[in-house]
Amino acid sequence: MYWRIALAFIGNALFHRLSSFLFDVGLPWYGRVTIYVIVAGGLLLGSIWHWQESILYVPALPNPSNPAFGGTMKRPQDCPEGFKSPTERGLEFEDVQLECSDGVKCHAWFIPAANRELAPTILFSHENAGPMSLRLPLIEVLRHHLRANVLCYDYRGYGNSDQVQIDETGLMRDAHAAWRWLVGESRVDATRIVLFGSSLGGAVTIQLARDLCKSKSQDATLPLPLGVVLMNTFTSIEAML
Repeated sequence: MYWRIALAFIGNALFHRLSSFLFDVGLPWYGRVTIYVIVAGGLLLGSIWHWQESILYVPALPNPSNPAFGGTMKRPQDCPEGFKSPTERGLEFEDVQLECSDGVKCHAWFIPAANRELAPTILFSHENAGPMSLRLPLIEVLRHHLRANVLCYDYRGYGNSDQVQIDETGLMRDAHAAWRWLVGESRVDATRIVLFGSSLGGAVTIQLARDLCKSKSQDATLPLPLGVVLMNTFTSIEAML
């Protein structure tokens, strides 16, 4: 917040200096307007380039229960009742901390089936906006109707995961950390894991499946996902614009 105020003051001061300089050199009004437009356009493009990751990723949403005071749904505990924890929907769960290859820790929930060792498992990568708790209705359906274990996780910068810069490389580290935990620590059948991705999570899921297939070609002992499920996933960023 404070840095934005500081930038506004700096920008205002620079604008006045530029205006005084152009006036002193006797540039006509249409010349000054042209320069203002060029400078403003350059600043706009530079800002978009610099903050493009912030524009693309949306870790928080306005809270509909508290819109007047600017409340946001950034973490599960910020969300309305029924969207804070799996226990609100009668789901037993384990709090999990996933450690990524770069040391970042991501928060996850593991929701076990009645027989976790024999049941299939769904690795759920959620869509862009808000924390994973907003997907609890879908997670509940997956758990009950498919009788499957479900591991859902918040990407870095989302929910209660480490608040670091969000980018494509980081998202893939998060997904690989979730896969490693399932295969190595969760006590589930590693041959019956299905990758499930929604929207942004679909792109993460596709890349994760590709990476795992590549690793399998180099080491035949490594497990592969049983399948891939995509929901509302875009074909490319370009196609969305």
